[in-house]
Amino acid sequence: MDGFKTKLSSSLQFRIALALTIVMVIAAMSIGAIGFYSAFHDAHELQDDQLRDIAAMTDAERLTVGQANALAPSELEDPESHFIVQLIDPNSSVATSEPSTDIKFPNNLTNGTKTLLVQHKKWRVFVRPLPSGEKLVVGQRTEVRDEIAEHAGFRTLVPILVLIPFLIVLIIAVLRWMLAPLTKLSAELNARHPEDMRELHSHDLPTELRPFIVSINSMLSRLSLVLEQQRRFVADAAHELRSPLTALSLQTQNLATHALPDAVQGQLHEFRRGLKRANELVEQLLALARAQLDLPTKLQPVSLQLVVKTVFEEMMPLADSKKIEIGLEQNAEVYVEASEVDLVTVLRNLVDNAIRYTNIEGRVDVMIKIDNAWAVIEVQDNGPGISQEEQERVFDPFYRILGSKQTGSGLGLSIVKSIVTKLRGEVAMRCANLSSASGLVAQVKLPLLQRSDFATMDKK
Repeated sequence: MDGFKTKLSSSLQFRIALALTIVMVIAAMSIGAIGFYSAFHDAHELQDDQLRDIAAMTDAERLTVGQANALAPSELEDPESHFIVQLIDPNSSVATSEPSTDIKFPNNLTNGTKTLLVQHKKWRVFVRPLPSGEKLVVGQRTEVRDEIAEHAGFRTLVPILVLIPFLIVLIIAVLRWMLAPLTKLSAELNARHPEDMRELHSHDLPTELRPFIVSINSMLSRLSLVLEQQRRFVADAAHELRSPLTALSLQTQNLATHALPDAVQGQLHEFRRGLKRANELVEQLLALARAQLDLPTKLQPVSLQLVVKTVFEEMMPLADSKKIEIGLEQNAEVYVEASEVDLVTVLRNLVDNAIRYTNIEGRVDVMIKIDNAWAVIEVQDNGPGISQEEQERVFDPFYRILGSKQTGSGLGLSIVKSIVTKLRGEVAMRCANLSSASGLVAQVKLPLLQRSDFATMDKK
């Protein structure tokens, strides 16, 4: 729940919608208050005008001092809406009224309109002096005026309040439409491979966001340049090391043909083993550089079954040395668009890892299958497996699992990931046996090539 609140609070769409909603509510309340005040003022004036008109039209000679007369026009059926007409004598100390009305206006009222509190009720009255010295009082309860003002205020406010939810939905829809190019750009970025440093297009984005995209493109350009320099450095360094290491290897081979003391022969053997590991490291560095550099590669239809057969022939001596059975499981002939050398490199590294980390008399299986538009290769072993935390880190260059007794440079899986990424595929690791967290499955997914696509590729 806290995560959802945090996501909402950080959403630009939510912030804009909330701000506009608050503004609309404040505006609606302000309009309602202004409407109420205006209606109250108009009702006040209307009531005063009615009191004056009734006082002007009333024949005072037909009234008796102290007698209250209620006027109830047909449109004013509510008793609180009745007008009370009463004749008062300023010289009298007591005002009387009929029991039916029980209204007693004070005798000492001054002329004009005013608001009185009579018997705990608020009245609006108009007092008109008469030639006889008496005064004519016309009054009405203020509730009538207040109700008119309230009804007018509600008539102004309610339509706005009813309209606010529809306006909120409309605002959200408009915001989504306006931010759709940004959402599309975000989806495009998420779908990109890490090595894809192409510039982002900003022609569909609002003008305010274009400087932001320009800055991102500038950063991508600089990052691409730095990565290119690093890859070139690795390739150049490996290439420069290759020649002297090859020369040293030849010299040690020549030296081994001479009669040497046993102690020297042992040291020479260890030296040659070190040279072999150094040569393997250089070869893997070159392979990693070739996989990471955006070099033109001729793509062609490649049968995964033939790739597996080639790799099995290479890996069979290593598997036999550990008495490990290797097998192939396939459902149909599967083709992908790739370089055969790259695919052999990928599968060789995966099978080599599986054999090295599987115990003696273990088993390694390679499975080829189709999953919708993907060609899937899985290399499964019954070895000790690796933890979930390390299943992502094993693809980092030079990363090796602590405690493993196997030698290596830690570049094999980095090469695999670089090649698979270049081929627009995916690679991942998972436990073969979840209950015991043992065994490992290395899965590679590549875009499936249908046989109908072969003719199109030949034309290209």
